[in-house]
Amino acid sequence: MAYEELRLSLSNRLAALREEKNPPTPNSRGAAGTAKPTVSVPATKAKSSDTYALTTMDVEGARKSARAAERSRVADVFASKASIGRERMAADMLAHSEESAATITTRLAAIPTDAERQAGYAAQKQQAASQIWDRVIGKMN
Repeated sequence: MAYEELRLSLSNRLAALREEKNPPTPNSRGAAGTAKPTVSVPATKAKSSDTYALTTMDVEGARKSARAAERSRVADVFASKASIGRERMAADMLAHSEESAATITTRLAAIPTDAERQAGYAAQKQQAASQIWDRVIGKMN
């Protein structure tokens, strides 16, 4: 989803900035050539001097942006004429795919409406019942 991509992008950006700020040095290895054990440092708030640091505000902004993009995608699909009568399929496509609103709208236009599908199911059921009765009556004659 767009949120996950944004989260990974911000995470990669933060890692690159940390490495840029504290690049590995040749003498960062132990005496026998083995790497020194690393200690994880808890994340801290960005100081005003850390111009490229990732802050909580950046993450919140990314979340808001992802939410707005998803809401816009849903609104675009349900505002299209292709979704009228196909609301169940539209909701299913939105929930289970990462496709754009335009792609979902195009696919919806090719799908029969819910009423058409119900009518088709009813016609199939009626036809199956008629075939059974035809066979039963045929055996009786």
